[in-house]
Amino acid sequence: MTQKANHEIILGVTIIVLAAVTAFVVVPAGVVMPDNIGVLALAPNFWPLVVVAMAGLSGALIVAHGLADLRQPRHAEAAPILSGDHPVGSDTVDRPFFVALARVVAVLVALFALHFAIPSIGIVFGAFIILVFLTYLAGERRWRVILPIAVVLPLTLYVFFVYIANVPMPLGVFESIR
Repeated sequence: MTQKANHEIILGVTIIVLAAVTAFVVVPAGVVMPDNIGVLALAPNFWPLVVVAMAGLSGALIVAHGLADLRQPRHAEAAPILSGDHPVGSDTVDRPFFVALARVVAVLVALFALHFAIPSIGIVFGAFIILVFLTYLAGERRWRVILPIAVVLPLTLYVFFVYIANVPMPLGVFESIR
């Protein structure tokens, strides 16, 4: 068992376990569900469960990638297909396991901080801040890419949920702008 594959499997299983705990413990305990819900997509727990399911799927894909490396390890002597300066389809930086784990923990801490900050700063501004952080953490350094993503995505989702789906969203200190 290669060390990198072992670390990928451990990381993937950790993400799956965290997603399961979130889906079966945190979301049911933290989301108040009304008795009558006409449209499933408008249920308060629907989108948190979708996000948790995607996280669990990502963990499963990481495990599958680790298992594939066990069966057929990639060889460093193979010539990479170049696109610009970096090989296509590979991580340009080989991060140690604990650095990768620290990044996952940083994302979880940021999401919990966002959860507790939403009542005061609002979901749109909070989403802007976390998107800047997550995009930067993912390695993007071009502000001409980061800022449009961080502005357009929260505003588009706000317009959809408030004006099309008629789901109110907390705006925090920006409540008077409405």
